[in-house]
Order: sequence, then structure tokens, then C-alpha cells
Amino acid sequence: MDTDLIEWLDKVVNEKVFSSRSHALEFFVKQFSSLGIKKIVLMLWSQGEAEPVFISSSDIQAVDSFAKANKISRDEAVQVLIRKGIEDEA
Repeated sequence: MDTDLIEWLDKVVNEKVFSSRSHALEFFVKQFSSLGIKKIVLMLWSQGEAEPVFISSSDIQAVDSFAKANKISRDEAVQVLIRKGIEDEA
């Protein structure tokens, strides 16, 4: 498991959102399967903040198209598109 993901899980456990890492993982796995989540990217924001970003199977096609057109990886494409969306909202 990615160390950033472990740190994020520990954070939600420490904030009493979940009672344990395994409880958080069980919850997320169940939610992912029911929501049609295809990809999870842990976004690293400024000052060490990290949050998971969940991408549905319908959105992943747009991401893949953007990645191919710009000759970048899927993960890089997700980050670019999310940051672009945030800038557009600001």
C-alpha cells in the first residue's frame, strides 16, 4: 500500500471518522464497488495535504483521451484535469 494512502487512512482514523484502517478500507471497497469507481488517485496538495480522488468508469475514458492527446500518463492527466477544474472554479 502506498505510504501516502496509509498516512491518509491514519488521519481519518485519528479524526475518529473510522475506528481503524481496516474499517476504513472495508467501507471504501464496498462503496467503490457500488459506485462503479474505476480509478483512485491520491492527490498531494500544498503543505503535505493528501486526499483521494475517485474516478468513475465513464470519466476514465475522457481522462484516457486527454492523456493520449497530450502524451502523458493517466495519473498525470487526472492531476492536470483536476487542477484545471479547480482553477476554473476560482
